[in-house]
Parts: sequence; C-alpha cells; structure tokens
Amino acid sequence: MSNYKNKPQDLKIQYKAETYEKIESLFDLQEGEKTMVHFMLSLFGYLKNEKTKLDTKDNKSKSHDFSLRTMYPKDESSFDAYFGFLTILDNLDMPYDRVIKDLAFERTEKNNTPFLKMTNVKTFYEYFLTGISSFEEKILKKYGTTKNVDIADSIYEFLTEADQEIQKAINDILIDFAKI
Repeated sequence: MSNYKNKPQDLKIQYKAETYEKIESLFDLQEGEKTMVHFMLSLFGYLKNEKTKLDTKDNKSKSHDFSLRTMYPKDESSFDAYFGFLTILDNLDMPYDRVIKDLAFERTEKNNTPFLKMTNVKTFYEYFLTGISSFEEKILKKYGTTKNVDIADSIYEFLTEADQEIQKAINDILIDFAKI
C-alpha cells in the first residue's frame, strides 16, 4: 500500500464557504494547523450522520479554495489516517477487509482514480461540509465568534459527548478485526 502515491487535487467549495472562513479566523489557523480542524469538522458531520456532496452550492457568490496539492504532502500521514478513519466509520456495515483494502486507504496511483473522487477523500470532505454547517448551528449561532472561552467549552462538551459514539464505533471495528 505504501508503494503507491496520491496525486492530490485542490478543492473548491461553494457551500458554507463564508462560515468556514469564520471558523478559520476563529481558530486563527496557520498553514499546517488546518488538518486537525478539517478532521474535527468531518467528525461533526459524521455525528450528524449526513454527507453534503462536494459540488453543493448554497447560492452565495462566496467560494473557498483548499490547496490540497500543497497541504496534503505536508501532512500526508495525518490526512491518510483521517481519511481512512472516517471511511471505516462510514462503512461499518461492510466487510472489514474490503473496507481496509479497497476504500479506507485508496490511492490515486493504485486505482487511477482522481483524488477528489476516491471514496476515502470524498467521504471525508462530504462529512467536512456537513460539519461546517453543524459547527455553525451548534457553536457559532450560540456563541458567535468572539467568546473564545465559551466556544472552547462548547467544543469540548460536544466532543466528549461525541466521544462515546466514536469510542463505540472504534470498539466495533476492533471486535470485527479480532474476528479475522
């Protein structure tokens, strides 16, 4: 698996782009810090149990470009782990071997599939888009973008509540893995 490389593509979103930029500003994200926030937003989307297609538009003229061609190589191992993790969680109903071998750690060079069309990347960013909306509903509308302590408390509360669901999913994965 590690012999194959990914050829990342940039991602342009036209859904909740303005909200994402507020989140980026709220966390004062610098280059190299965005990966973890993308993961957090993807978990928000996963916990809402909803994916938003990558080509979804919200009828606002605002868009946001993610330079995944430069971001991905700088933090490839984290991205791959996050892509794989969300894909595994999204496919708990499928045989574990198939999910691991064919979906969770898919590579562009192995399957000749464009980066943004690979199941793992697409799954991650579809949850990410939903996560932007969910973060807006659960955090930004409640606290705005200036009460950093309240926002941090709210994120912590959300993630610790979510931890039980995620921990159960991880346990299910480990149990399935032990059966192999």
